[in-house]
Amino acid sequence: MVLWWSTTVEARSSFRRLLREGALTQDELVAALHRLSVIHQQADEVLPTARVRNLAEDVLDRTPLRSADALQLGAALAACKERPRGRWFVCFDVRLARAAETVGFTVLPSPG
Repeated sequence: MVLWWSTTVEARSSFRRLLREGALTQDELVAALHRLSVIHQQADEVLPTARVRNLAEDVLDRTPLRSADALQLGAALAACKERPRGRWFVCFDVRLARAAETVGFTVLPSPG
């Protein structure tokens, strides 16, 4: 399993937003943060490099992503040495999932 360098920041931001909106309870937040920590400890992490930035810029030229999502996808491409065929990309954001499919990843769950 591979995570982009800022994945935990993005996830924590989402969890906190869901708590503020009432979609998560405090106990659910604690559980989600614990699961995130476990996943982070078990995963390899893609660090910010010039290669990731260049791949993200290329993704922006081909897809309608925002910068943070392009960096996420650029990191995934860097992690697989730009050979996404047969590799999974786990994502719950429809726009990012479609872009990942466009560049050749198999997305879970399917963006539909």
